[in-house]
This record gives sequence, C-alpha cells and structure tokens, in this order.
Amino acid sequence: MGSSRRASLELEGASRSSNGSGITVLYVEIAPEYGGATASLVSRLRQMDRGKVRSIVLCSAGHIADMFTDLGLPVYTVHFPRYLGWSRVRLAAVRFYNPAIIPGHLLVLSGVLKAALRLEHEEHLDIIHGSALFSNLYALAAGLILRKPVIWHINDSRFLENRWLLHSLARFVKKIVTICRYMEERFLDEGFPRSKIEMIHQPISVNDFRPLNRERCRKELGLDSNGRVLGFVGRLDPGKGLESFLEVGSLLKRDHHNITLLIAGNGKDVKYVQSIRDMAERLKLGENAVFLGFRQDVPTVMNSMDVLLFPSLLDEAFGRAVAEAGACGIPVVATDVGAVSEVIADQETGMLVKADDVSDMAEKVSRLLHDPDLASRMGTAARKRVKNMFSPELHWVRLTQLYGEVLAK
Repeated sequence: MGSSRRASLELEGASRSSNGSGITVLYVEIAPEYGGATASLVSRLRQMDRGKVRSIVLCSAGHIADMFTDLGLPVYTVHFPRYLGWSRVRLAAVRFYNPAIIPGHLLVLSGVLKAALRLEHEEHLDIIHGSALFSNLYALAAGLILRKPVIWHINDSRFLENRWLLHSLARFVKKIVTICRYMEERFLDEGFPRSKIEMIHQPISVNDFRPLNRERCRKELGLDSNGRVLGFVGRLDPGKGLESFLEVGSLLKRDHHNITLLIAGNGKDVKYVQSIRDMAERLKLGENAVFLGFRQDVPTVMNSMDVLLFPSLLDEAFGRAVAEAGACGIPVVATDVGAVSEVIADQETGMLVKADDVSDMAEKVSRLLHDPDLASRMGTAARKRVKNMFSPELHWVRLTQLYGEVLAK
C-alpha cells in the first residue's frame, strides 16, 4: 500500500467471476464514511440478478469495502486521505470547489483513474454507475477516460445545490437515476430534459427487513422487554433532528417513566455527537437515552421499537430508515420533508408532522404508544406499502432495462 498521504489502490480478496455473462457494470461508491448511499448500494447489489448483471465495485478502503466484499463481488479500493480537510467533508459536502478539500479530491481522483485503467484491462467494463455526491463525479471522470457510458444515481438532494456544475457535466452523462418522484420533478424544474431522467425507487427487501420477535430483539440489545421504546436510526449529523428527538423524549418521559430513547448510528463530527450526549444529560434523560453507535443488525434494532421517530430537517431524497421500519411493521412518525411523503401514506402507514414541531411529534408518538391497535394497523399497512412500492425485483427489472437502453444508444 501507499502512504496515508496518497490515494492508493488495491484489489480486495473477493472472488472474481470469469464467466463473462451479462452486462458488466462498475459501481463507484467513494465516500469518507458509511451513509445512506452506501447502504442503498449494498442493498441493491445483494438483490441483483447476477445472471444479467456482473457487478464490480470501486469504493473507499476499509469498512465500506468489507461490506461489498462480503457480498462476494470483485472489489477495488481507493484510499481516502484523512487530512487536507476531509474531516470537514460532511460540512462542505456540496462545495466541490472548497479550497480545503480540492487537494483531497485530486488525490482520490488520481487513484480512481489508475483503478479505471486497470479495471478496463482486467474486466472489460460496459457501464460505469456512480452512486452519490462525490462518487458521481469520480464515475464521470472514469467514464470519460475509458469512453464508457456513465449513469449518475441521485441519493441526495444536495447534489442540486451545485447547479452550475451539474449543467456543465450532465451533458456527458447518459442517464440520471432519481430515487423518488420528488427528486425527478426537481431535476425537471432545473431544466434537465425528461429523456435524461429515470425514476427508479430504492429497493427495500421485505425478507431482510421483516417483523421479528420484539422480546428477543430487546434482549439482544439489553433493553427492558416491558418498557416503551422510541427509536432513531441514521447519521448523528446536524439537520437530522437529534435535538428534536431528545426534546420529544423529554416530554414523553413525564407519562412514560420507563421509556427508552434508542439512538442507532454514528457521526463524523465528534463535537456534534458529544453535544447531543450533553443535551441528553441536560434534559435529565439519564439511562433513558441509549446510544448504540453504528449497527449492522438494523432489523433487530427496528424490531425492538414501539415507534420510529424520523425528525429530519433536511430535504430528504428518500428517508431510508422510514421505509426499513415500515418493512419491519413498525409505525413511524416523520417530518414532512423532501420525499418522505412518498414513503408514508399519512394517517394510514404512519404520521407526518411539520419539521421542528416538537409538541406535534410528541403528541403523535404518544397516541401510538397509547393505542397499540392503531400502531399495529399502521405497521401492517406500512409493510404492505413497502412491499408494493420498493420491490427489489421491480428495481432490478427497471435498472437492467435501463442498462440495455444505454448500451443500445
């Protein structure tokens, strides 16, 4: 390996297919940390039809690479430089021109281009498919060097904050895949031609995310089997509404002394994460607030809950935790931001509230806690909605058709 100050490349020890069947697609997922885009790609590739699509992954070294390697896929990695501003990458994620991270971009880009040239020699690629903010740009660079068609996958509404960059580069992209109607309309409103936009919902497996025995799940997590559990799953980042979550918990504690506020996820901003822990102390939540950190057993975490609260203030492009909880049959109270209303049918599969309206969040959560029959009906309806709308099988049918259309052109 190269030094920590160099973007270096290595081939992970995953087995490599040699049958040459199907379309060979390089998926690019290069990010400083695990997040929704990575989770989405892992889920998609786990469900793919390997007889039609041969998948190769170019991603960040470390934990992210391990997740793809575990799927038995060929994995190539680029090492992220952890200096030169990458520690602030989450705060400057959409400012591609930020001087603090340009050197880091260039180092990673050099590693991506070296990887692309090696991949073309060893794998014979057909399509290069980006997955998120930076990854889409790196995928485009690789596609231009190799003269391969490029597809952008839009998992994050922040991508549109760089309008000048998008319009300049999108002409070199064959297709832009949005994961919801909301983002599709936003791209169309920005003047992108409808012929370039393809909406394909995120896939959620109702086999991976399904109802499990609540008592057993709570026992695995060390939780009171007889208490109430209000959960949060996601990044511990500014804008995700952690402050609102704790305030709601403080209000609910007055009537539910045995309530547990279960927080699953981690954050890159150590000071912000500590501020959330400090807030829990100031609100005297004490042992009621349980910070699990990053978890891979998300179905277990979800099934330990009575209600999931999704208090985001951001312009969410999907709301993956909302759909995963629904697949587990867990009712959700969520802020009506971005595309969340596409996932939740208000008052049928969950409840929507205005962003930052803590009292309304607390009232709706309390209603579900006091009415287990209502909670059960909403959970059952939510699972049915996820199964019908976010089927992995339908996702791959549409994506495979899209690959065929791109290659035909």
